[in-house]
Amino acid sequence: LEAQKLKVNIDTLFNALDKYDGDTQINLFFPPYSSMYWVYAKENGHFDSFMKAKEYVVEKLQNYENINVYDFQNIEYTSDLNYYRDISHYSKDINDYMVDYFAQGSYVVKSKDDVILNAGQISARCDDFSLKYSDYIKKYGQSGIQ
Repeated sequence: LEAQKLKVNIDTLFNALDKYDGDTQINLFFPPYSSMYWVYAKENGHFDSFMKAKEYVVEKLQNYENINVYDFQNIEYTSDLNYYRDISHYSKDINDYMVDYFAQGSYVVKSKDDVILNAGQISARCDDFSLKYSDYIKKYGQSGIQ
């Protein structure tokens, strides 16, 4: 994925958000894709583009007081494939977990620095996952969870 193409898509979203008045509370979130998803993103050279896109989103939205951005991509569940039906679709358990934290206001990212910190943690989690499950990854390839 090309970073510029991602920015164009993000800008399209922002144009739609401008239609809402400042009284409307908007919550956006980065979903908790599995560690296997991120392993493949790294292997295919997309990881950095995705992280740069996240930085772009947060930078653009940090001036909107009525928009919260949550980042669940580094939660501990992402390394446990039992919570996924494929590399990006998570279970009800993870959904319930996110709902609880939406209510608490946790996992909100407020700056580019928050995104950079999370990206480093996601990358490290992927490296650990790759080492631990290298045989599984080789066996199933990008088809994901079996």
